[in-house]
Amino acid sequence: MIVEGIDNASNMQRMNLWPEIFACISPSESVQVVRFALWIIGTCAQNNPETQKDLLEKHNIFSRLLELWQDSKYESSQIQSKIMYCLSALLSNNSTGLDDFVARDGFKVINNFHYETVSSKIKFLLCSVLSNEIGPDNVIILIKDCPNLLLIFKSEDDE
Repeated sequence: MIVEGIDNASNMQRMNLWPEIFACISPSESVQVVRFALWIIGTCAQNNPETQKDLLEKHNIFSRLLELWQDSKYESSQIQSKIMYCLSALLSNNSTGLDDFVARDGFKVINNFHYETVSSKIKFLLCSVLSNEIGPDNVIILIKDCPNLLLIFKSEDDE
């Protein structure tokens, strides 16, 4: 609950708490610990441009999240859902973050999801990217090499 307030979320960098949170995202940690660490990251980044910028510039956040996505130890719907929560929070109204995510082939990485429950989170992420006013045609360009994401996006058009 302490990180839900924007003031406390913004203080994570000043209080040097990010290294402790990122230490919880390691191969030696349980799924439960990783899940809670991801929840903290996503909650702090949500609607918080200062924290989004810190996580992007000082903590290489997208590399960390994408590596975790590809780690077979954490291949679970719980972890993938929390990673999507983080990505949605980090990419919402953040064109610099979107550029960095695209440069790291982030959409190609998350194209390989294994759980139906994650697809709704991916829909939310794609809608979040759309809210950046880049338009549906540009979203299709971003995910053109991602057949699973294209299916999700196009099913969104049908609804």
